Amino acid sequence: MIKGLSHITGGGIVGNTKRILPPGTSLDINWNSWEWPTIFKIIKDTGEVETEEMRHVFNLGIGMIIVCEESKAISFLMKLKFPVQELSEELPNQQINKKRK
Repeated sequence: MIKGLSHITGGGIVGNTKRILPPGTSLDINWNSWEWPTIFKIIKDTGEVETEEMRHVFNLGIGMIIVCEESKAISFLMKLKFPVQELSEELPNQQINKKRK
């Protein structure tokens, strides 16, 4: 059911999660699927930090990523006792590149 867990620390979501993905796959993250906590908005605005740099350095309020089979995701998420948010799907690299064009 669970393919991997990624604790999001320095290095951001992509940097921490790419280590647990199978070779040839990447995450297709929907960066608009959650709202950043206020502290990250303050850091970005006050420090004039670019969005890409914020994504690279900070967790943006996401502390843990769980990679699981899509067909079992809903039943798995319903068993958890804390807030969850679907952020991404795992796709072969060539599919992600096609989606972004």
